[in-house]
Amino acid sequence: MAERYKFKYIPETLYIYRRHANNLTNAHCFQQKSELEVLRKIGFDKIESIVGQAMFPPFEKRFLLAKIYMKMNEYSFARDIMQQLAGEKPEPYLWFYLGNCSYFLGNPEAAVEYYQKAILADCKMAEAYNNLACIYMGKDKRTASKLLQQALQLRPGYMDAAHNIGQLKSGMADFKLTARELRKSLTNYMNVKLS
Repeated sequence: MAERYKFKYIPETLYIYRRHANNLTNAHCFQQKSELEVLRKIGFDKIESIVGQAMFPPFEKRFLLAKIYMKMNEYSFARDIMQQLAGEKPEPYLWFYLGNCSYFLGNPEAAVEYYQKAILADCKMAEAYNNLACIYMGKDKRTASKLLQQALQLRPGYMDAAHNIGQLKSGMADFKLTARELRKSLTNYMNVKLS
């Protein structure tokens, strides 16, 4: 649709929708796989062209391109772009995403450093506390627990952090790293039965 029509972001609520167990968006793995297939079909050249034509400032366009590469599991490309951006304008979320790239590229030491930089730049970034805790889970459960409590204190209802606390308490190791920045207001999922 975006290739045929012009789109514009409108920062207001225009509709209300109902969440239920059968929503496609509740099948998170299926949704991610579908998004990845679409991006792969579009291809790198077309994606770069589309982002290049966007009406954002150059910094935001490159940051967007890096996030798209992350969604495509192309962490090396994303990291390289974000490292350049961090040299120009060190934004708190650049550090967060560089932490994620480092984590997925198998460099937990660099991930710790980037998440700590993110927290120093924005002490209310709950997702950086959660992801830092994921790295500490195996070696320092006490620090991990404190970081997760901090994440939940900053963002009550933050599902990844709540899940990780449960995993930590039960001795399980199915931790959830938060892949992108949290929305300004988190959606609460409730099981509501309609009669």
